[in-house]
Amino acid sequence: MTADPALVDRMIAQFHGTLVRTVTIRWGWMARGGVLTTVDDLEQVACLALLDLADTWPTYVQEKGYPADPVEAHGLTWTLLVERARWHIHAYARDVERYEQRALSRSLDADLDQYREEGTLAPAVRTAISVRDTDPTLQTTIADYVIAQPPGDYTVLALRYYDELSQQHAGDVLGLGAAAINRRTGLALADIRAYAHAQVSETTTPPRDRRGYPWTPPDTLRGYLNDTHGLTLDAWHARFAHALRSDVTYLCALLGPGRAVSRSTTNPRRKYTDEDVAEMTRRFHAGERLKDIAADYGGTAGGVWSALRRRTA
Repeated sequence: MTADPALVDRMIAQFHGTLVRTVTIRWGWMARGGVLTTVDDLEQVACLALLDLADTWPTYVQEKGYPADPVEAHGLTWTLLVERARWHIHAYARDVERYEQRALSRSLDADLDQYREEGTLAPAVRTAISVRDTDPTLQTTIADYVIAQPPGDYTVLALRYYDELSQQHAGDVLGLGAAAINRRTGLALADIRAYAHAQVSETTTPPRDRRGYPWTPPDTLRGYLNDTHGLTLDAWHARFAHALRSDVTYLCALLGPGRAVSRSTTNPRRKYTDEDVAEMTRRFHAGERLKDIAADYGGTAGGVWSALRRRTA
């Protein structure tokens, strides 16, 4: 079914800009083939989602009783648009050739040409989605930039994204309030994301003052690291650096829209039995990610890694 050009034009006017921003924030960075990459032409992803929904909206009206005008059904339309944009991005990342055969060849080129001729579609819309070549040096470059953050900021990021502590718990470890942790995390992430974007675009962003705030590691941090990991601060920093360089999912979390709060200040440190550690070791050697193993045991990747290291020490 070919979408009504007038309907597409109205949907673009209402949703296109917001959808592009949402797609960029949520899925601008992802792991593909175990390597950090970024999706180009995100505007095209949004347009494909709009075209798909416009194509199928009359069917929704007939079969599901949706309102005849998708613009008036704003909340429902927005939910469906985001779902379709997510499908396009992840389908492409999984199998580029299959996606192009199934999605881009479904007469969208002809549809877009028709809209262009009638002047109803923005000229910026293109008929291809591209993913940048998966270059391992991109991951290394951004990881090195994260590692070069001021020690205080780097510690906050490690507590939040490596040990997966809540803002409140991280604040207790550092002797700060949750608001201070939130602010320092936000400033560091904004700097990292601007730097990462500059690596794959022609835009430049003035670098943040990377001197950081005066910081002395508190005794509570040293006690936490000794009790949880059995490590010094430098060794724990080095372990986070290794994770950033070796597991792309950490950078995806840093560059993405955020993360769900995990452990709270009331959660005790996870204890593992010898049988647990033996099974985790087997799964790790079989190629499973630390984060996946930790999720099954209700712990963190850092805690699992510490348990594995203690077993082999």
